[in-house]
Amino acid sequence: AAAAFILELPLADVPFFMDPEETWWARFQDWLATRCFAADYYPSREWCAENGVEYRDPPAGYSILSSLSPRHEGVYHSVVALDGVMVHDPNPDRRGVLSTLDYIAITKAAP
Repeated sequence: AAAAFILELPLADVPFFMDPEETWWARFQDWLATRCFAADYYPSREWCAENGVEYRDPPAGYSILSSLSPRHEGVYHSVVALDGVMVHDPNPDRRGVLSTLDYIAITKAAP
């Protein structure tokens, strides 16, 4: 739903990528490429520190922000962020996420 919001598409036009969960990223990238878009992953500061990866500030513009859901223990949820700050939760209760796990920036692909 967050990708549909960012790309201004009807929700029905965006596939469910999380089944099977192990290959969602490749399927998401492939689907975006067919629409001349690409995705870039921005892990959290904590993950970067734990894994020795250089941290990048949250992406400028719209992105998908993911973290744990406040509704269901141990379940992840994604919302829309603008310049790193949540601006839209596609869930009707609009409770967002508990913290920041990562961001995914969606950009126009290079020709």
